[in-house]
Amino acid sequence: MERDRERSSGLELMRMLCMLLIVAHHYSVHGGYDVFTADNLSAGVVFVQAVGMFGQAACSAFALISGFYMVERRTDRHYRRIVPLAAEMVFYSLGIWLISLLAGRPLSLADGQRAVFPFLWEYWYVSYYLIFYLLIPFINPFVLGMSKRTFRRLLIIVYVLWTVIPTFAAKSWSFSDLDFFLVMYLTGAYIKLHVHQKASYDNRWNLAAALAAAALMVLSVVGFAAVGYLLHSDFFVWNTAYFRDYSKLPAVIFAVALFLYFSNVQFVSRTVNRLAGSMVGIYLIHDNYIARKFIWQTLWPNAEHLAAPYLHALVKIPAVFLVGLGIDLVRRATVGKLFDGWFSRHCDGICAWVWARLPGPVKALLTGESAERAGR
Repeated sequence: MERDRERSSGLELMRMLCMLLIVAHHYSVHGGYDVFTADNLSAGVVFVQAVGMFGQAACSAFALISGFYMVERRTDRHYRRIVPLAAEMVFYSLGIWLISLLAGRPLSLADGQRAVFPFLWEYWYVSYYLIFYLLIPFINPFVLGMSKRTFRRLLIIVYVLWTVIPTFAAKSWSFSDLDFFLVMYLTGAYIKLHVHQKASYDNRWNLAAALAAAALMVLSVVGFAAVGYLLHSDFFVWNTAYFRDYSKLPAVIFAVALFLYFSNVQFVSRTVNRLAGSMVGIYLIHDNYIARKFIWQTLWPNAEHLAAPYLHALVKIPAVFLVGLGIDLVRRATVGKLFDGWFSRHCDGICAWVWARLPGPVKALLTGESAERAGR
């Protein structure tokens, strides 16, 4: 989500690819399909499951970008990035709610609460991102203080516990979405500090690893479905998307290898960078809890094309991506530009005003100084 005008466009291009994969994932998981069983298993079902296999891995790639760019960046004024993102969330959440209300859709009080406070009930990825962003100033000194050897050993332990064991032991234990950010942030930071432009290797191996992991993920869908069909077992059909989870080993390999590949693709394109700046907007539009039901279940419904979803998916997934892109480009050129300009001019003054009105004990807690000294 970090936006930087001077970035190489390789990772920006990856962001666009990953958002397209996330849209495809939502095509699969929010399509309003009946529960897939051995009785209703078909080639269309297998295709829909395969199309949705890469959304969580794409989220991992986004989190890797944050670790890559933020680990060496000053964090004393990182609040400048939190408020515009939160404002963008509220803009889309409240805007979609108001449009739905004016269109005559019956909405409850709870729907209004979710619209006004989307970071509490909506958009899991962005909400956890905002929470994790507050922790970055405390994580970076810890990361930067480690030697390469210590950092590598930490990642080995983390991945054994977070990826390897859960992959082969099924639901051995559970983790939260916040630790997902931590693992990916640490990985992106390690790549930036100790791998990127510091290790010599053929970048084609990264692409090969990403494609191999992607093939394994798709083949796992086909394999589980085939076993479920032959044994007439719902268990295998229900687990066709087993390797889709971002902590599963193939998904981790896909995300990290894809990131490594694009981080070494060096070119600069103002067009790519500008378009990539709207990827979060596409997410906020199409995965809004009101909009997604309309997109996937009311407008040219997915479930009605399950028997032969190939052309339907080929048209609808890019269409949702492009419409969302167009909407967000308009927002950025109008209200987004006005808000960002206003906030850039006044954010320091706003923070100073808030700080001046905090009680002395609260300031002491934040600064580590005595209450009397912090209150001055």
